[in-house]
Amino acid sequence: MTEKKECVALPFIGGVIVGAILALLFTPGTGKENREKIKSYAQNLVEIIKKKIEEEKT
Repeated sequence: MTEKKECVALPFIGGVIVGAILALLFTPGTGKENREKIKSYAQNLVEIIKKKIEEEKT
């Protein structure tokens, strides 16, 4: 059953990442602002993934 969760979760997470990056890139703003948004989003995503991994370990 764990394998099925991984198969569903990975494409979903990948789609979320791609969608968020595309949304940021197509919004009006300077390059610096967009880079800061992407960096912030990536840091938040890393934290979420770490939490999910810890939940799966327990």
